[in-house]
Amino acid sequence: MVVMICYSLFALFSLRNYIFIDSAFILAICAIPLMLMSQKRETSNRLFIPILFLVLVNVFIQTNILRYLSFALSILFLIESHYGKINSTIYAIIIIISPYLKFMHSLYSYDLREKIGKIVERLLIHIQPNTKIYGNSIFFEGQKFSIDPGCAGIQMVFVSFVIGTIFLLYLEQNKLVRFNSLEIIVSLAILFMLNLVNNFIRITFLIVFVILPENALHSIVGLLSLIAFTILPFGFLAYWYTIKFKNQYKPATDKIAHKTNTSWSYLMAMIVILVSGKPIQSNSFSNVKPLNFKNYHYSVLNEGIIKYSNNHSIMYQKPTFLFKSEHNPMVCWQGSGYDLQNIQIRNFNNHLIKVGTLISGADTLYTAWWFDNGSKTMIDQWQWRKDQFINKSKPYFLINLTTENPAELSKLIQDYNRNKSSIWNH
Repeated sequence: MVVMICYSLFALFSLRNYIFIDSAFILAICAIPLMLMSQKRETSNRLFIPILFLVLVNVFIQTNILRYLSFALSILFLIESHYGKINSTIYAIIIIISPYLKFMHSLYSYDLREKIGKIVERLLIHIQPNTKIYGNSIFFEGQKFSIDPGCAGIQMVFVSFVIGTIFLLYLEQNKLVRFNSLEIIVSLAILFMLNLVNNFIRITFLIVFVILPENALHSIVGLLSLIAFTILPFGFLAYWYTIKFKNQYKPATDKIAHKTNTSWSYLMAMIVILVSGKPIQSNSFSNVKPLNFKNYHYSVLNEGIIKYSNNHSIMYQKPTFLFKSEHNPMVCWQGSGYDLQNIQIRNFNNHLIKVGTLISGADTLYTAWWFDNGSKTMIDQWQWRKDQFINKSKPYFLINLTTENPAELSKLIQDYNRNKSSIWNH
């Protein structure tokens, strides 16, 4: 047990700049005793091959998500080889609290939030015909409501996932049943759908009764809505399904039904430490050349990022990676203390570009970003990867332009599109 605690602390320290210590993560950590109580009795070395595969892939593609999975599974490997198998539900929790899933959620939740906003608009227009929606902002009776990533209701999605999986663990322990992988996946899908319903009802209620974010009732409504429309319905469905369709198993009478060779777990832990524990080596960016922006001073930052600046604006040229996440403004600016709001997709000369407002206290900036390789412009994460991987196109860069004035931002984007050929002529 001492070895496992020390190894877990080492894993947390190694990933300290990667893991998000938020409410969902803390809740999952608090549920560890329940996870251990609901384990099967026979010990196992079944995770040796999956961990070995992750480690080998990490040798060639060094990414934080591979390190995270390697450390997480190796901790489970230590537990399973000493105390017995852990149920499949724990693997769902590992994925749910992973920073990569939260990163992907931050990137793709915009489209989902926009669709929810349009449904809300169709409903509210019967109450107030002047209701309008622009991107993720809804204007109702002179008030503006933004469905932003930082919204408490959006953030509670991962908390509801953790609570749902913990409830499944409770049912396994209390009712002596086992949920297979398919049942867990279906459970998470149901939780996701319930969250959509919850957010629709919550957003509609907040807008109709004009409960703004600075009002304490805003958070209270979000919490009550989560409980009433997500947690309780899921709990009822899971309990009903367990009673109706699941068969109880007979618990083992002996303490450990089968003892495995625990030396494999220590060997794997050492391999994970040696391969995944060392700092990730940055790729060589010597071939990254600055673009020809007139009236801009440029400087080369870490990981090949090039920063262009003048008295009116800042622009970043960021390398992209086929198998890694890039420095997306939806994440990076928030890491710099800014809240990204009013995200919209706008068309500039037949080029779709994402724009938004950055707010930090009294400071307001206006930003736009897109993917570009000099020939093509796009905003979809998968589209540029497909083009580069299948069509062998030129490497893409993430272009992020930020100004203090929205009119200036539009002008600079127009200038960029008009002079694109000369800008990309290194």
